[in-house]
Amino acid sequence: MTTTLSQISSLRPATVVTGSRAESTEPPILQSLSQAVQHAVRWVDDAALRRVAPQNAGPGFEPRTLLAVMTYCYAREIYSSIDIEEMLRRDQPFRNLCQNEFPGARVFRKFRRENRDVLQSCLYQVLQWLLAGTPAQGPTVISDEDIALATSRRMSAATFVDSMEQLD
Repeated sequence: MTTTLSQISSLRPATVVTGSRAESTEPPILQSLSQAVQHAVRWVDDAALRRVAPQNAGPGFEPRTLLAVMTYCYAREIYSSIDIEEMLRRDQPFRNLCQNEFPGARVFRKFRRENRDVLQSCLYQVLQWLLAGTPAQGPTVISDEDIALATSRRMSAATFVDSMEQLD
C-alpha cells in the first residue's frame, strides 16, 4: 500500500482559528484521518510550538506543517523519519505546496524532541477519533487509558526506530 499526504497537503502552515472550543457545542463530524489531523492541529496555540528551522525556511518547515505531517504518519504507524522524508519526496501535492523544499529526517527527529508534548497531544486526539470506529461500524468503546497507552507506544516506537537508523 502506498501512503501519500495529498489529503493533508491542503493544510496551510500558518492556519489560525479564531474563537474557542467552548463556542461549539457539537463536535465536528470528521470523515477521514486527514480531517482529524487538521482538526487537532488547528487548535494548537502557536506559542506552544517550537520552531526547528530558520524563519526563512519554506512552508514545509513551519511547525504547524511538521506537526500535521508527523501526527498523520504516527497515526498511520509510519514511525521512521527517513520513511516520512521519502513519503514527502514522492508526494507531488506536498512538494508543490512546499515548492520542492521539504524537511528531512533530521528535522523530523528534532521537531519530535522539541515538541514532544504537543505532538503527543495531537496524536492522542487523532487516535481518539481513529479508535472510536466509523459510523458504519458503530461506536467502539475505548477507554482514555487505552488511547493514552496507544499514543505513548507510537511515540516510543518512533523514537526507537529513529535511534536504530543511521542518518547521513
